[in-house]
Amino acid sequence: KEEWATPFQSHPLLATRLVHCGKQSSQLVTADILSFGTRSGSRTGVEVHIFRVETQRDLAFWSRAFVQGSHGAAAITKQVSCSAVWKNKKCK
Repeated sequence: KEEWATPFQSHPLLATRLVHCGKQSSQLVTADILSFGTRSGSRTGVEVHIFRVETQRDLAFWSRAFVQGSHGAAAITKQVSCSAVWKNKKCK
């Protein structure tokens, strides 16, 4: 439980999306692997993470938590500002 309180790495939920959820077949393992993947935007680019779960129930729980959390974060955010370059000029 202590590890959950002090994460090694974290990403803003607003910039995180669930991009994969389901079974993956493996040639090395005879059983299907349940996993889900996330994609997070960061200052250094896009990061992709794949998480393995043991049961279909765990998969449903984590998937629902990511989707609802992302939607909730978007709903309470009033404004998002992104830096860009347009016609060779920096803008937001």
